[in-house]
Amino acid sequence: MKYIGDIPKILNNPDYIYKQLDKDDTLWIIKKIDDNIKITLKLNTISSSEKEKEYKNSIIQMQILNQRRIDKYEEKGKIEKLFDKNKKIV
Repeated sequence: MKYIGDIPKILNNPDYIYKQLDKDDTLWIIKKIDDNIKITLKLNTISSSEKEKEYKNSIIQMQILNQRRIDKYEEKGKIEKLFDKNKKIV
């Protein structure tokens, strides 16, 4: 994929961050490059040190989404905006 080299820039300077509401441990990190590039992160939300060994923070997906599709997910209540770089705090 042509955007693999942009992953550090996307993670360090996202335009939007959404929480996927049907998965407690999944965030969408979105950066506008050409269209919207969405990187889905799976985050460790288990606090027990024993269980932490079973889970690791990871990028589980990278895909191109247009703004219309992102808006549709938000309208249907599948994602919730946590961060908007233009508003700083949501």
